[in-house]
Amino acid sequence: MPEFTFGVSLASLLPHTIHSRIFRGSPPRVAYRLLDEAGYRFFQTLPLRGVTGSEWFTGPEWSWYKEDAWNAVDGFFQALLRRPGESGKPSTIIDWLAFPDTETCDQVFRNLAGRHVSHHFGEDWESRLVELNPEIEMNAYDLAYKAWSEGYGLCLDTQHLTRDHREGEPQPFGLTKNERITAVDTVAPWVQLVHLKGTDGVHAEIIRRLLASPRLQPRIDVVAEFVPNPRLSEDEAIKHAKQFLASAKRLFRT
Repeated sequence: MPEFTFGVSLASLLPHTIHSRIFRGSPPRVAYRLLDEAGYRFFQTLPLRGVTGSEWFTGPEWSWYKEDAWNAVDGFFQALLRRPGESGKPSTIIDWLAFPDTETCDQVFRNLAGRHVSHHFGEDWESRLVELNPEIEMNAYDLAYKAWSEGYGLCLDTQHLTRDHREGEPQPFGLTKNERITAVDTVAPWVQLVHLKGTDGVHAEIIRRLLASPRLQPRIDVVAEFVPNPRLSEDEAIKHAKQFLASAKRLFRT
């Protein structure tokens, strides 16, 4: 059984991890509390509003992974009118609230420490860690072969793997839920990171399938990526993060 180390995405604590004229959160304070009180070992950072990339928590002993902004926009009306953002998808008010403009996002992302979790092969050659998602348009066998032949590590996201089909989007992992969960068997030997969106239901099924593989990496990092609840106070959000970690550790039998 591999060693599992548990971290959390700062996006899961929104809006307490952004600082703007609207939200007065403090990313460093919340980050410290996640380690000191909630029991996580590391963070996954993003170029959120108020984050500069030079904070004390972005050193290698704190931040092990980083992700791009979801779909950065350059102004409120771009988001209001749902015009395409940086990723090419229709933008939302959440994109505008959570992230600064595209140029600032790019600059902050470069400053952030940690290994880049790419969404496409070849996007960041040095990172060589790719999160499995339907946009890649590769089935499990092709993904496994590319990881094996080119030395990539894979990130298994429990939501991307089984999310419902979106119009115009491929479903390379299979048409049924069972087919998509079975795909875990094929890619399991190259999984180095898990994005854990939940600890029960289909999320638990995927993890149990992963753990059943006879060939796993000696160490697998697990990032909690639960849905943020803006109605929670900072104290309540930290408490929820701690409870999620306890459930995750039970799921991974640690």
